[in-house]
Amino acid sequence: MTRISNSPSPLPQTTVAASSRTPDNSTARATAKPAPAKLQPGFDASYWSQLESLAGRPPANATDITFLREADAAWNERIELIRASRTAIWGSFYIVDADERGFQLFEELIAARRRGVEVCVAIDSLAHLATAFGDKLADRKKLAGLLEELKAAGGVVSWAGTLDDQLKNPGAGIHFKSLVSDNRVAIVGGRNIAEEYFGEWDDFDTRLEGPIVQQIGRATLELLRSCDPTPAPRRDAAGDRLAAQVQGRIAELLAKPPPAGGAAPTRPPVEFRLLTFDPLVDGRGDKTNTITEALIRTVERAQSEIVLTSNVVVPDEQLRGALVAAARRGVRVKLVTSGPEALNPALHLANSLLYGDLLAAGCEIYETSQHEHGKMYLVDGQVGAYGSYNASKQSDARNAEGLLFTNDRRVVEELRRCVSQTISKAERYTEPPNRFVGWLQKMAARLFGS
Repeated sequence: MTRISNSPSPLPQTTVAASSRTPDNSTARATAKPAPAKLQPGFDASYWSQLESLAGRPPANATDITFLREADAAWNERIELIRASRTAIWGSFYIVDADERGFQLFEELIAARRRGVEVCVAIDSLAHLATAFGDKLADRKKLAGLLEELKAAGGVVSWAGTLDDQLKNPGAGIHFKSLVSDNRVAIVGGRNIAEEYFGEWDDFDTRLEGPIVQQIGRATLELLRSCDPTPAPRRDAAGDRLAAQVQGRIAELLAKPPPAGGAAPTRPPVEFRLLTFDPLVDGRGDKTNTITEALIRTVERAQSEIVLTSNVVVPDEQLRGALVAAARRGVRVKLVTSGPEALNPALHLANSLLYGDLLAAGCEIYETSQHEHGKMYLVDGQVGAYGSYNASKQSDARNAEGLLFTNDRRVVEELRRCVSQTISKAERYTEPPNRFVGWLQKMAARLFGS
């Protein structure tokens, strides 16, 4: 695992296992100011001002970052984070599968609750229902029992994308993946809680410390408050009151300054802009998804190269148009996604039919044989972003999502390293675009939604 730390000790190239980290000394005080970034053409102060305006929150620093590309490390960090929690742990999950990963996660959350830690998490209803069809009945019952055990112990399990949500915005849900502990540590990225995301799939998360955790914690809590702890037909006033009380206590924790610890930092922290958007809360109508808008503005300023990895490459019409325009003005656009060996063949066919205008403009599409689930964005080697937002219509119009943007060279270089490794194992898509079929597909998407 690669780590960025501004502690006084020599900066390691790799970090030791999560269980050996000492909690009392792991958070450095954010007293050092970030080194002034060299303002490059296209990504000057006006660009970052635009992003801050879209975010609706100021930039925030991370004093310690551990990059979690490796699956085992990503899982171990989650388990260690729960075990080290002392006050509260809250998180947003898209999928929690009825397998050993899902079982262990909730066993650890139950143990945390029993030692007095506030626990509040959310699961996406539609995604949970869809994945349940592939699980054995006994496994589904076991997971349901663990969820009930956590609630019986005073924890909160809420549901996103309930029937009420679907009536407002069909397909709505929470796709933001976060886990926050004690207003001190957060893990954010692309992974869901299921064996495949910590096994054969490639993905990307980071473990963060510093003031950015408070922003992630607040954004996560806002999402949790939009969820339903007792969805119909199991309406339960007592359960609703408990959820409100637990979330209120987490809000009180977030109102306090983040805990300090360790020696004063000697290296500049990493500055992030956190962008989040929830179509159900923030509304659609004439409101643009602020994450999509931030990506469009970033793509429009690109001068040499755009690289992104995404589960699928079927961006909404405006982002697609920005990518096409960038390729036509000479920017090298590389889109990395899952190929037919990784995706369901029917899904891959449906997606590839929409490659037409991207390919015609000169965009390069690379497909992996191993499922690529990371969501990483790189522009001109100067701007990097990662989080839960796929380059898809679903992410733009239906799901609550989040992305972290930065121009810190250390983060940008790590993202570049991960993406380069992925492209080295991928194959470039060379099929000629079927323009007529692609046109029909786009017309259907406009008429019936994504």
